[in-house]
Amino acid sequence: MTDQEIIKLTLETDKENFAYLVERYQRQILAYISRLLNFNQTNTEDVASQTFMKVYINLAAYNHTLKFSSWLYRIAHNEAINFLKSNNKHLSFDPQNIDFHEIGDDKDPRIMSSQDLQKYLDKLSDSDKNILTLFYLQELSIAEIAEILKTTTGSVKSRLSQARKKARQLL
Repeated sequence: MTDQEIIKLTLETDKENFAYLVERYQRQILAYISRLLNFNQTNTEDVASQTFMKVYINLAAYNHTLKFSSWLYRIAHNEAINFLKSNNKHLSFDPQNIDFHEIGDDKDPRIMSSQDLQKYLDKLSDSDKNILTLFYLQELSIAEIAEILKTTTGSVKSRLSQARKKARQLL
């Protein structure tokens, strides 16, 4: 079944169908939130639970013209950022747990060691870390990132390009 079909069944007949959406996206959402919360398992699970609860509560308000996964990632993103703000923390990454390839553009791919990654990511802004995470680690498209960040694809391309340049300058 498609996401749209599961949503329709959840809203119209059996709310238990929502479990299929959770099962379909739980691994990806946990991985995304985990990276934002520096791989803290307890906080990651709490924020993921809050994310799926918020999705369930607001499912009727979901705009069916948008891709469901982008809407879900947007809610996960907001929940993680709210958690970080409420705990006076910033986006952070543990490079020991990241397989991060190609910070350069398509003409200049680079493979970074985890030690190098730690050094360079610590120097980037939260915004740059987030855009690089969504594109390289979550492997989302420019359009999906634009939906998640509620901006245009042109803005995402520009921000991604700037983040790459900053990362290359650090190299």
